[in-house]
Amino acid sequence: MKKLVVQNLLKVWLCAMVSFMTVTLYAQGNSFKVSGTVKDNTGELVIGATVIDTKTKNGCVTDVDGNFSLEVTPNSSIKVSFIGYKSQTIAIKAEQKVYNVILQSDNVLIDELVVVGYGVKKKQTLTGAVSAVNTKDIVSTKNESLQNMLTGKIAGLRVVQNSSEPGAFNTSMDIRGLGNPLVIIDGIPRDNMARVDPEDVESISVLKDASASIYGVRAANGVILITTKKGAQGKPEINYSGSFTWQMPSNFPDLVTSQEWMTLANEKGRHNVDGGGASYSDEEIAAAQTTDWKSAVLRGSAPQTQHSINISGGTERVNYYASVGYQAQQSFLQTDDMNYDKWTMRSNLSANITKNLKLDVNLSGLMDERNTPHYGAYDIIRGLWLMQPMDPIYQENGGFTQPSNSTLMNPVAMMDKDAVGYKTYKSKWFQSSFSLSYDVPWVEGLKLKGLYSYDYIMNDNKEFENTWKSYRDDQVWTRNDPPKVGRTFYSKDNTLWQVQANYSREFNGHNIDAMLLFEESTYKGDNFNGKKELSIPIDQVFAGNADNQQFGQSTAASALFDNANQALVGRVAYDYKSRYLIEFAFRYEGSSKFPANSRWAMFPSVSGGWRVSEEKFWKESFLNFINNLKIRASWGKMGDDGALAYQFLNGYTYPVGGAAYAMPGGAIFDGSFVNASATKGLANQSISWIEAKTFDIGFDLEAWDGLLGLTVDYFRRDRDGLLTTRAASLPGVVGAALPQENLNGDMTRGYEIEISHRNTINEFSYEIKGNFAYARSENKHVEGARKGNSYLNWKQNSNDRFTDLWWGYGAGERFTSWDQIYYNSIYIGRGSVLGDYNYEDWNGDGWINELDEHPLTNTGDRPLINFGLTFNASWKGFDVSLLLQGAAKRHISYDELLYNPLWANTNALDQFMDRWRPADGHADPYDPATKWISGHYAYTGSLPNRNSEFNMQNAAYLRLKTIEVGYNLPKPWLTKIGVQGLRVYLSGYNLFTITGLKYCDPEFPSGNYGYNYPLNKTVTIGENLQFYMHINMKIKKYIFAFALCMGSLTSCVDLDIPPMNIVGDNDIFGSTAGVTSYMARLYSTLPVEDFRYSHVNMFFSGGSNFAQPSCLTGEAISRDTKGAEVETANYWDAAYALIRETNYFIETLPKYADSHSAAEIESLLGEAYFIRAYTYFALVKRYGGVPIVNTVIDYPATVSIPETQLFRDSEEAVWDFISSDLDYAIAHLSAKNQKGRANKYAAAAFKSRTMLYAGSIAKYNDVNEVYNDARICGIPANRAADYFKQAYEASKIVDEGGYALYKGDWATNNKDAQYTNFVNIFLKDTEENIFVKYFDYPDCVHSYDCFAQPTQTSTGGSNTEICPTLDFVEMFEGFEKDADGHFANMNTEGYYKLYETTMEPFKNAEPRLRATVLLPGDEFKGESIEIRRGIWVGEGDKISPLLPSEDTYGFYDDYSAYANDATSLLKLASRESQNTDANAIQLKDGTMMKRAGKSGTVKNQEIGCTVSGFLIRKYLNPEQKNTTWNQSVTDWIDIRYAEVLLNRAEAAMELAAAGSVTDDAGKNYVEEAFRCVNLIRERAGATLLASSAETSIDVVRIERRKELAFENKTYWDLKRWRIIDDEQSTRRYRTLQPFFAADAMKYFMDIKEQEYGYTYTYDTRNYYQQIPTGEITKNPNCKQNPGY
Repeated sequence: MKKLVVQNLLKVWLCAMVSFMTVTLYAQGNSFKVSGTVKDNTGELVIGATVIDTKTKNGCVTDVDGNFSLEVTPNSSIKVSFIGYKSQTIAIKAEQKVYNVILQSDNVLIDELVVVGYGVKKKQTLTGAVSAVNTKDIVSTKNESLQNMLTGKIAGLRVVQNSSEPGAFNTSMDIRGLGNPLVIIDGIPRDNMARVDPEDVESISVLKDASASIYGVRAANGVILITTKKGAQGKPEINYSGSFTWQMPSNFPDLVTSQEWMTLANEKGRHNVDGGGASYSDEEIAAAQTTDWKSAVLRGSAPQTQHSINISGGTERVNYYASVGYQAQQSFLQTDDMNYDKWTMRSNLSANITKNLKLDVNLSGLMDERNTPHYGAYDIIRGLWLMQPMDPIYQENGGFTQPSNSTLMNPVAMMDKDAVGYKTYKSKWFQSSFSLSYDVPWVEGLKLKGLYSYDYIMNDNKEFENTWKSYRDDQVWTRNDPPKVGRTFYSKDNTLWQVQANYSREFNGHNIDAMLLFEESTYKGDNFNGKKELSIPIDQVFAGNADNQQFGQSTAASALFDNANQALVGRVAYDYKSRYLIEFAFRYEGSSKFPANSRWAMFPSVSGGWRVSEEKFWKESFLNFINNLKIRASWGKMGDDGALAYQFLNGYTYPVGGAAYAMPGGAIFDGSFVNASATKGLANQSISWIEAKTFDIGFDLEAWDGLLGLTVDYFRRDRDGLLTTRAASLPGVVGAALPQENLNGDMTRGYEIEISHRNTINEFSYEIKGNFAYARSENKHVEGARKGNSYLNWKQNSNDRFTDLWWGYGAGERFTSWDQIYYNSIYIGRGSVLGDYNYEDWNGDGWINELDEHPLTNTGDRPLINFGLTFNASWKGFDVSLLLQGAAKRHISYDELLYNPLWANTNALDQFMDRWRPADGHADPYDPATKWISGHYAYTGSLPNRNSEFNMQNAAYLRLKTIEVGYNLPKPWLTKIGVQGLRVYLSGYNLFTITGLKYCDPEFPSGNYGYNYPLNKTVTIGENLQFYMHINMKIKKYIFAFALCMGSLTSCVDLDIPPMNIVGDNDIFGSTAGVTSYMARLYSTLPVEDFRYSHVNMFFSGGSNFAQPSCLTGEAISRDTKGAEVETANYWDAAYALIRETNYFIETLPKYADSHSAAEIESLLGEAYFIRAYTYFALVKRYGGVPIVNTVIDYPATVSIPETQLFRDSEEAVWDFISSDLDYAIAHLSAKNQKGRANKYAAAAFKSRTMLYAGSIAKYNDVNEVYNDARICGIPANRAADYFKQAYEASKIVDEGGYALYKGDWATNNKDAQYTNFVNIFLKDTEENIFVKYFDYPDCVHSYDCFAQPTQTSTGGSNTEICPTLDFVEMFEGFEKDADGHFANMNTEGYYKLYETTMEPFKNAEPRLRATVLLPGDEFKGESIEIRRGIWVGEGDKISPLLPSEDTYGFYDDYSAYANDATSLLKLASRESQNTDANAIQLKDGTMMKRAGKSGTVKNQEIGCTVSGFLIRKYLNPEQKNTTWNQSVTDWIDIRYAEVLLNRAEAAMELAAAGSVTDDAGKNYVEEAFRCVNLIRERAGATLLASSAETSIDVVRIERRKELAFENKTYWDLKRWRIIDDEQSTRRYRTLQPFFAADAMKYFMDIKEQEYGYTYTYDTRNYYQQIPTGEITKNPNCKQNPGY
């Protein structure tokens, strides 16, 4: 199909061109024809010389034989010129019809024409810093991207190739370090430079200084002007260029072998000053098999081909150029599933309709297609690097191996589109321009021009996610189930029109060139996307089903937009005899992105030059060998609206978008996902243009007629009004996305040098060009607040500092002797060994800490220095081109695998084998007698500080960017076959590099942790073929008629264009749907501590689920929580943002009373009060008293910055504010149960929670912090009873709503039924649920079933991240305990008790325990959860304790005493990857048993294994088939009736303790607490309290901890009771380790503390958490909490 389309397009294209080629025009006047031949002074024919009738300005060019034929008028002259030769003017004689011309060589190129803004100028009269290259210079470098072909060729143009991935065009380019430049192609701003066929390019000019200001908006970073080829008078000339390229990866790192991997792992294990050991024996290392993942994924070379054919020519009236190009590029992947194809077409036509009227039509088209597997290059390369070399590619069943690190995916699978699916990116570009130029006959020198351009771009992307599986042992990982197919479409329409007047005259040496132009451009973008799950695995949308289908539209400013610009442009240039030069230009521009009061801005520029070499005194001086010396300077002001996005407007983004697994773009109400609308934040009506003022001074010198050329420039750009917010200076209590303001400024300066040499010696011609450029930027002003002290004010200040400063630690000498470590004057860590990194004590205080950080160098992927050296030469038919290119002052730092061998138990790069290490690999690295071998890196396990000179790598380089050798076959050989020219060549790219950077290509970007598609080296063979088409036809005379309709020239667009992606208050508050979308935003950002909450990343943390609050309380432990940690992130700005949005809702909704019923408004306001109270509760329980904001702070419209600096209100006032808001909510909210939203009873239930918390603070807190007459920490103790009473009474309101404990599956005296019932509380939507956070795939998901899943039932992801402790399990009933209430694992003789199964000791456990915790051997998903630490192979059934008593260090040992597998009676798997059939133990009955259970436990706390002997059961869904990331949809029950009963019971007992006996209804408080507790215990299957006398506060608290475990309640309960510091005082939590006794064929249970001895000691400061330091620095009235 694609072939047919291309053929049809070619037919249309060629037909159009043939039609244009046959057009001729009537001859004018009594002219006659002359002809001749043009040669140079060596006798060579000059092809392409221009021959012009000086009177009529008609002209032609010489053909391949140097011949010309031209209609001339009597008494005229012909002027013959060609670049590199001196022009000749010859008078026409009526009697002479043939003129043979000989041109003399001229190395001075000052008459060369250079394309500038809206015109061309002679190089000699340029007053700006403009550099240009022609097509010959460009195509000497062979690359798939035009940008890369410019590398090293233009001073100041920095080009950095980041990747060679087919079709990605991932190249960074800037001019003078100023940022991304504006690209103009044939006079039109366009952004497809990388895709332009280089064979179509005539020249490229780079405007580097004020000469760019004529383009105004977007020109602040410089301008690149690309001019494509045009036709010329002569025979039709056909040129073909074709090449074939071999691509090879450039400096791509190697990976270690299995033997090397195990060696590094052993070193890492031994690198432990407290005693370590090796994980692998010599025998295991010798026997290990290596998978060469690099070769399995990447091949050594990949093909690429490029072809271009064009035809050009013309008559006296019509010139034409047309071309077709094709490019194909394969990838380095072993599959052919990543590739790129591109077709280009271009037609440029010029026609003289009349003597004075000229038409230009430029048309171009481009189609390309990029294909990748479903997983992109980054994922595949990352997978390749991280795979352990011991892992095979395939399993015995032929399926893909699941990596040992279960978080990874097999890269061989990821690159196979047949297995995993694919992505296809198709784009089509149509670009056009039409112009008419009219030379006004009655005003000499005046030309009028009109131009219209229309560009259209369409992107059609397709994504197919196929279901695929990987295997390890008997486990299966299933991904992308069900399969999905998605389509995405983008379209962009750009128009531009101009009317222009040009005036150019010469008066006795005085030259004036003036231009006035009006220009208007419009830019429109639209898009839509959709995705469906597939019923059958056909990769088409029609095969999808209606379930979970998605259809949407991106509202991003780059995808949905309608913008316009208008500009009045003027320029006046004057010179006197090309000696004194001055030019003034301006651009008065307006943009629809600005408010009316700042929409228009003036951007002037002025430049001047003095050609000293044209002065008489110079020509007569001894310096006259310098034939051209020009001194020039320029100044200009430019604007930028690129960062504008209608920041002056209030409004909303709808739908808001978001991440389904973190912060979703909406909420689920009554079973349906509702898209949210989000406020854009504060508006800034004063926003204005970013202004850039640029200055340049330089000179151009040429001596000895081109033997020496020199250009030097110094430049500086100052920018003011850079957009930023006052986020660093405006307090967070403002609560809105702050408006961007024109606040910041910077300055960039540098210099450039270009030097050249040209010469011809007989038949040998050569040219040498060199360029050097340096640029660096400096901040002039960066908005911010003062820091906490003078040191921080100095260190963190950015003003008047370079923008790219890299702060870090200086490098000292490496440790080469133990004396350096033992007797160092600076503190050295006790774990240090020889070869470790020693840092500079910069401040001399004897310690290495953050005070030693100081500026070291510059950071960033773009170098400060760039240089290039080009050499071109030709001799007879041979030519050679060479480009040396390089960069300096670039320093990079890598992370993950490029930094840390065996990072995250993955792989290592071969580079890390060059390391310090003991000569004897078995030796103790801490033994001073051990002999060492030095290396580049430290001993495995020692890493340099990331921000130190040891980790800063100098990426300076010099490389042979291009080398090309060509040969032009002799013409006599070719003419016999009708060919005019044939050149063949061999070219190389990036073939040789000199750099100090180890192991990576110096252009390799440091982003993405280094996991980038490789850069390429290439070798290319190709040819350039030229021949002429002879058209034997009778040329007839036709009248050429043409009508061009440009209706848009007669009208202008209105710049008051409303943005397409912003909606207003009327849209939101004026409809029920709009209000619901606003509510969806409020609820989606509500600080519910659900599955996605962690104390590390707080709310909506997506994949960061490892650090769970239950691991802070002793309920559980994990690999990622290593002690009494606290919230390390803060909840302040996000809280006040939600408060602001709620306040705005409360203030605005009543204004739309006509759109809603009174009842609706009343209930909606009740919801808003509930949400505000919920948010303040999240603040006060963390920080104590906070500023109460109950109105919208309208900055900057009516509120100044000082007015935003609020004092903290008392903690008591905040609790009372919450109570008041909830009272309003209870009184006004609907009683109807709205799923996902609050009702009256949710508000009452929440009040019972909040007031219980307040009462506890009043009673148990002893912190008393007063500031500004407000007790910001603490509540008067006499308020406790009041708060407890409010909690108690609020809980009774809930009873009116018909809520009850769920007992739908419960049965008396039936533990299995009671277990099932408790499980289903969290999997069903029951009458117990009061306020629920709902989830639904794919709009709102989480990963609980991934990170809490037992390994043996997992289908992928990070498993077993929540491991309940034995301490927690012991709170429950139903298993044997000792006198201290601990699990009884020993018999009276001091030996382990033996069990038939691991579940036997728990067979009578409380059903609630089984439904909360997965016990060893219990059943889940039809499997017995196998938890086993190891196998005891000793004889008999009397087994003594394996470890010493718990008061010794060894109690939390990892059984290292049994590490010698050859002699030990305890057989352990030292890591999960060693728990294989090969290491299994044969039992007495002949069966084989792996050492560890399928779900653990093993040493090293690897991912996939329980670390405590238990797993989580609550909320775990057995019906969840796909347990990879972001697949879970179990709903989170934030408030349930059981909590309300427990709130009531606790409040009642507190009131009773305070002396109260009965409530207002006469109920006895203690009896009511007794009743509530027994309701809970009965449903749980626990023993009931016999009487109210057994009820106490402690009993209620224990019941609460059991019932609400793993619901993120216990942490806050322990804090409000102020007992967590007592529970966690050097506390170590205990684990249960099941073992199998092989001889007895039974199990026994060992009890030990968590391995590695994580100690929990709670810091009492954290009862009141630290207010964010940023808020303290921004608000001098905000007092920090005590202790910080």
